[in-house]
Amino acid sequence: MHSRLAPPRDLFAGTAEHYIRYRSQYPHEALDEITCASLPLGGRVLDLGSGPGTIAIALAERGLDVTAVDPSPDMLVAGSREAERRGVHLDWIEGDSEHLPEVTGIATVTIGDAFHWMAPHHKFLQSLDRLVEPAGLLAVLSRRAPGAPRPAWHAAISEVQARYLDVDPQAAAHGYHARVEADTISVLRRSPFSSIRELRFSHTTSATLDEVVGRQYTRAFSSSAVLGDRWPAFDSDLRAALKAAEPSGAYLDTTEAQLLLAER
Repeated sequence: MHSRLAPPRDLFAGTAEHYIRYRSQYPHEALDEITCASLPLGGRVLDLGSGPGTIAIALAERGLDVTAVDPSPDMLVAGSREAERRGVHLDWIEGDSEHLPEVTGIATVTIGDAFHWMAPHHKFLQSLDRLVEPAGLLAVLSRRAPGAPRPAWHAAISEVQARYLDVDPQAAAHGYHARVEADTISVLRRSPFSSIRELRFSHTTSATLDEVVGRQYTRAFSSSAVLGDRWPAFDSDLRAALKAAEPSGAYLDTTEAQLLLAER
């Protein structure tokens, strides 16, 4: 499969509004843990790969001083609007793992479901080592922990994706199955942030058909930019497959989120 990666700022083209509307939130307990770990450290929180601020805005609402960093200008604009709507202030900076902002006083770095984009990880984590305060913290949060279950109806999504995306070189160019070096814990253990505490949070989400479908357009490999003129057919087939897999129309997902708190 073609493995060229699109420029970071283009990976999530056309996804920002879908992201805000449809992406599921992280468990409140996980965000509370990050807040509790960060507050004694003082200083600033740097949220990398922030998208439109899913983590950054939630931490700002909890009283932390947050700077959100993302390579996509569209994500930053959408996040700024969402933060204003929710009545919180934070800073927004365009950047990526190879172009970290020149900021000081960073006590905590957060990464939500974006660590796989930050390869080569050894180089990225060495850069963080120079950026983060000596007593600082790296928090890597995933909505679904490795090995955590997926709902039965998720197989319908995978089947439709396989028909539309597996032979699409642009999907690979947008990073599908790319840049995965090893599991995150193994990578961190070989980094300056090798002291790791893993927390898992069982949680159940409920979504409508529109929400489940809408989430597919928040992803780099199945965005509207990748699907192009096949989007209407993909959407129609996906809805039909999901309705057949879960006729009730209530798409429940009981799984585990993972939070890794890594220190030096």
